[in-house]
Amino acid sequence: MAVAQTSVIIVNHNKKASLHAMLTALELEHATTSEVIVVDNASFDGSADMEASEFPQVRLVRGQHNRGFAASAQRAINSASGSVAVLCHADLVAPIHTLAELADHVREGSKKASAGSRVVAAIPRILDRNRADQPSIGRLPGLGRGMIGVFSPSSARKCHVPFLDHVADHEWASFTCFAIDLDALSRVGMLDPRFFLYYADADLCQRIHDKGWRIAIRRDLSIVHTGASPNDPLPDHLKRIMRKDQQLYFAKHRPTWERKLLDVDEKVYRFLSREAV
Repeated sequence: MAVAQTSVIIVNHNKKASLHAMLTALELEHATTSEVIVVDNASFDGSADMEASEFPQVRLVRGQHNRGFAASAQRAINSASGSVAVLCHADLVAPIHTLAELADHVREGSKKASAGSRVVAAIPRILDRNRADQPSIGRLPGLGRGMIGVFSPSSARKCHVPFLDHVADHEWASFTCFAIDLDALSRVGMLDPRFFLYYADADLCQRIHDKGWRIAIRRDLSIVHTGASPNDPLPDHLKRIMRKDQQLYFAKHRPTWERKLLDVDEKVYRFLSREAV
């Protein structure tokens, strides 16, 4: 078997039906230059056993605990054979050649000598189950969005449909489907496992922008995301995770005075929340 050029990494937690649909749609018999790795985050719906029995050509990494998206994706990256990894949610529908072509674009772009035009990552056009464009780009957090995020976390993470051919320096791209050159990733620093579910994408995009590198948007390559839109309302437990991940982002990337104002905002929120109860 040829050495893989592209490593497709799928992070799954309790999405058995979606994962089955994704692995079927990949048409794995055509994965001649790609490897597929599924990291199962301690699913209890039979996802891992299904994958192992029905898709033996896919490498399965079983997690004993749900460590979150970033830690699980990084675990697969550490053992990946390809020079480019394509990080995927488990509820995508796309043939393997689309993901491989996305990786090829990154592979070719990363060879450019000019720092300003060097492409080290790329995302495709993301469609919802009705084939309408799904939002996948958001504005990097600043003080205003951070303060909004304390009271309304999903509003601070509000996304829009991309219209450029790259992610602007003040924006981040969702990890729904995200191809990254692994040499470039090692140079900016690996995925931060402290982010459980949110803001690992913004954190990595910020670090890529800081290097002066580019994240391309391949709107000619489409995938279908059957899961929720980034702008859909969140249940309370996910709001709590999003607030915590936002705090970590500010601790890493924003000045101390902004973090102090955000702490005041947090105290006000907690006081008002108790009053509401």
